Amino acid sequence: MSQFIDMLKCLPVIVIAAAAGCTGHRMTNNINAAALPADIGKYTLVVEEFQQLDPKTRAGERVVDTFIEKSGFSYVSNTAANTPTDEKPLPDNPLIVETNQNLSAYNGKIASAFKKYEGSWMAAKREAIDGLDVNQYRYVLKKKPAVHCYIDGEGNTSLVNYVYLYNFQDRKTGAMMPTIEIYATNPEKTMKAIVKRLNDLQ
Repeated sequence: MSQFIDMLKCLPVIVIAAAAGCTGHRMTNNINAAALPADIGKYTLVVEEFQQLDPKTRAGERVVDTFIEKSGFSYVSNTAANTPTDEKPLPDNPLIVETNQNLSAYNGKIASAFKKYEGSWMAAKREAIDGLDVNQYRYVLKKKPAVHCYIDGEGNTSLVNYVYLYNFQDRKTGAMMPTIEIYATNPEKTMKAIVKRLNDLQ
């Protein structure tokens, strides 16, 4: 009997560990293959560094997520209809404020996330990327801040998240690949998930 009780005591730990592992797996699988450069192994990937941004910056686009279909929530994101009027100024994005105040730490997240990347990569400031040889540095991982708001059936806003959305850009053609968003408020977690998927392409 005592052995059975001891086993039950361990169950919460097992459940939590399993849930944590499952979450990471879903984050990685939620990155569509179309959002990744299939021939990334031939080039040195450039990762855009975090830099100072206007705290009122918005991504300015609507992004659809499968979470909406499962939850029953509707979604709004940075549309003109949701932009405050002149009487109510657009508030600062706290994620941008946090990033601006801790640029060194946030750029350290890039190094930490790409530590296990199996290909060649480098981080660069936005203004330096244009000067890189496109035949060697064809793809750049870019990011933009976004505010995600979910509206319930009664019109109440809930589940507001401040996140970075990521896109790979083909510098040779200028094409921007589909947006990568896995709703991790910590950008390091997002980048680690991207790295895992990129390693599959090496």
